[in-house]
Amino acid sequence: MPHSQYDIIIIGTGAGGGTVAHQLAPTGKRILILERVDMLLGLKVRGF
Repeated sequence: MPHSQYDIIIIGTGAGGGTVAHQLAPTGKRILILERVDMLLGLKVRGF
């Protein structure tokens, strides 16, 4: 697996995590969002 580097790591996408990710997205920073359940910003998601 290739080594990846992120500028920002957000743990959890509750109200705070989702808002921060949304605000930082246009900055061009590499953002990793970690969530423990299969919900992202309140939406059901499938594994990649």
